[in-house]
Amino acid sequence: MRVALASALSIDNDIEKNINTLKTVVSEHKNQVDLICFGEAFLQGFDALSWYYDRDKNIASALDSKPIEYIKTIAKENKVGIGFGFFEVDETENSIYCAYMIVDYLGKSINHFRRVSTGWKEVDIVDHHYKEGNQFHVFKYQDKKITLALCGDLWCEGNINKINSLDKDFILWPLHIDYTLDQWQKEKVDYINQSSKVNVPVLMVNNISQTSYGGAYHFNKNEIIDSLELGRSGVLIVDV
Repeated sequence: MRVALASALSIDNDIEKNINTLKTVVSEHKNQVDLICFGEAFLQGFDALSWYYDRDKNIASALDSKPIEYIKTIAKENKVGIGFGFFEVDETENSIYCAYMIVDYLGKSINHFRRVSTGWKEVDIVDHHYKEGNQFHVFKYQDKKITLALCGDLWCEGNINKINSLDKDFILWPLHIDYTLDQWQKEKVDYINQSSKVNVPVLMVNNISQTSYGGAYHFNKNEIIDSLELGRSGVLIVDV
């Protein structure tokens, strides 16, 4: 299976531009790979929320919203899988989640994951409307078994134990990191070490934004197998 990790520009509160960026990346790489994955909260931008629910419920997207349905159409028309992060509003329970969806080449959602860790939100400000998921799971695409983790999910030892109990081929790890390029040269070692605690390859992807420098990495067995370094836009293509 061939996966493209897209280090692409995500603009806060500009869903239209972000979908156009997604569409361009998909068009350019659809014949090279089976799955194209974007970063955490790519659809709205990681810093899009205000932490006031009455405003944020109109920024976040429901699972049947027009933007998500349009991304499904893009996947179907280009015959390639797409993974993307977004802020999800669940209007039945008046809640917002940091979520991720995988759409297959037929335009069908085959995985919907809600971040388990709390680091995506301002915990000292938010109220009960901002929630997390509570489980990790495996989904199949092509001939591979995949587990998703978002950003801080891999920094909790309890989560590592849960993930290691799953039968999977690799982990997809979209995140938001805002290190400077100099800081990353030091911090990168911790990410290599942390990813080595799981028993399969880890594919990490970060958006480019006003506060983040993008980048994509293929980690395995305490090593960087391949990378698109922070500060660079483009895609890293990984065979898994």
